[in-house]
Amino acid sequence: MKIKTHCLILLFLGLSFSVFSQTSVMDALKTLEQINNSYRQADDYILDLTFKMNNTNSGEQIDKIPALYKKKGDNIYYKLGGIETGYQEKMNIALKTFDSTIVLTKGALFHPINLGDIQQNILDAIVTKAEVKQISSAKTEIILDVSESDIKKVIVSYNPQTMLLNEVQSFYRRPYKSGGSSVPVKITVTYNKFIKNAGLKKDDFMLAKYFVVVNGSYKLKPVYSKFKFYNTVPKPGSL
Repeated sequence: MKIKTHCLILLFLGLSFSVFSQTSVMDALKTLEQINNSYRQADDYILDLTFKMNNTNSGEQIDKIPALYKKKGDNIYYKLGGIETGYQEKMNIALKTFDSTIVLTKGALFHPINLGDIQQNILDAIVTKAEVKQISSAKTEIILDVSESDIKKVIVSYNPQTMLLNEVQSFYRRPYKSGGSSVPVKITVTYNKFIKNAGLKKDDFMLAKYFVVVNGSYKLKPVYSKFKFYNTVPKPGSL
C-alpha cells in the first residue's frame, strides 16, 4: 500500500488552548461539504500538497510524496510523485516516469480523487461519531469515527475563516508491512498552499508540455522521444 499506488486508485496540534465539543454527524458532514464547495467553486488555481504515511504508534515516517494540482476551466493537471495525469480538450493524458510511458486517450472530464475535496471515500463512509475541537480562531478540527471502511478514524483540520483545509489525517484499520513487521498507519494530506486566480494558461498544462502536432496527429516532443507513447486520439480537434 505505497501512498502513490493507494492514492491513485482512489493535521498536527500546536495548541495553547482548545475547545472540545460533540456535534451531530449531520452537522459535521455539512461542514465538510461547505469545505468541499470552497474548492469546487474556485477556478484558475494551484494547490500544493504533501502525502505522508506514518507508523501510528511510533510516529516514524514510512513514505512521503509531494503532489501538485492545477485547474482552469476544463483544463486539469495532477502530479503525485512520478505520475502525472491531466485533462484537456476532451482528452485524458497520463505520464509515468518510472516506466517512461505516456498515454493519450479520449475521455470525459475527470478530477483525480477530487483533489482539493475531502476524499469521497471519507464522505461515503458510515460515520458513527463526530466531535469538534477548536484549536484557535484560525484552526478547527473535526474528528470522525467511521465504520464499514478501510479507514477507522479521520481528523480534518481546517480554517473556519476561509473554509480551506490545513490537513486531513486518515487512520487505517489494516496494518502495513514495514521493516519486516506489520504496523498501524495513518496517511496525512497536508494542504501547503492554495493559489487562487493563478493566471493559468493552456500552455501550463500537459498538451503544450509534451506534444506537438505533426501531419495532423499528436507526436511527442523530441525531448520525450524515448518514452513509450500510446495514442488512441484520431486527430487534434476531432473529439
